[in-house]
Amino acid sequence: MSGIAFRQITSCRSSSLRSLLNSARFNPARSPCPPLAPVVAAQISYSLQPRVSCQQIPVNRNAGIIVQAPCRGYAKKGKDGKGKHDKKHDKKNKPKVELVGEELNEVIDVPQMEHKLQASLDHLRLDFVEQLSLRTSVGILDSLQVQTPDGSFPLIQLGQVVKKNPQLFVIDMTGLPQYTAAARDAIANSGLNLNPQQDGTSIFVPIPPVTREYRENLAKNAKILCDKAKVKLRNIHNHYTKEINAAKKNQDASKELLKNLEDHVHFLMKQYSDKADEMMHQKQQELLNSK
Repeated sequence: MSGIAFRQITSCRSSSLRSLLNSARFNPARSPCPPLAPVVAAQISYSLQPRVSCQQIPVNRNAGIIVQAPCRGYAKKGKDGKGKHDKKHDKKNKPKVELVGEELNEVIDVPQMEHKLQASLDHLRLDFVEQLSLRTSVGILDSLQVQTPDGSFPLIQLGQVVKKNPQLFVIDMTGLPQYTAAARDAIANSGLNLNPQQDGTSIFVPIPPVTREYRENLAKNAKILCDKAKVKLRNIHNHYTKEINAAKKNQDASKELLKNLEDHVHFLMKQYSDKADEMMHQKQQELLNSK
């Protein structure tokens, strides 16, 4: 046992612990000890942060000295792969109270509201198909709305669209020549990146090549169409919010029910608005990355 070497303990933060450990070392010159050195466990009470536990670290294995050192643990994600922050964020978007159909319809027609919200998304999806195609087709121009002094009409009802070749469309406005200028402006302002040229009652529409700049312009138009759809969603939300506020003034229902209903209406609007953003991002990826 006399051949055992001991290292001076200087890495401890506490001087009292350091002196305790140094004095507890086995010293054969001072007193005869049994072949096995005693085990000394030193503990220090620290003012620790939450989630801090202790881990036993051997300081000197020959002397059997063990120090319980503080170690910090980290929050783990749950089985659903979400941490507490993500779950709190999800809870904020959901109404606090789930209302049944009878309670919802006491003040406003919620199924009708959901139908209008869904119709706005369906219209946005149709706009993406008709106005944001890499290959311009006759069908896109056929359904293009033309604003005239007599109202709004599809282009197919005002003139005949003919595809002369893959790079040129011709619209014959002989039947209604007074709407030729309106049809030309509608094509120019459609967001399809087209530059129509008028010659009498005929409109010539050259089809631009599919370049990177053309793709980026279509992606920007996707953002514009999405913003327009979200304006419609907000208008629907404001309409039903006004009905709830009117019910508050007339005291047609309890305050708790009206508050829960207001939260539910906001939740629906946020849900459909997020769907519109998701559709926009998918369309932009399709336009920018497709071959």
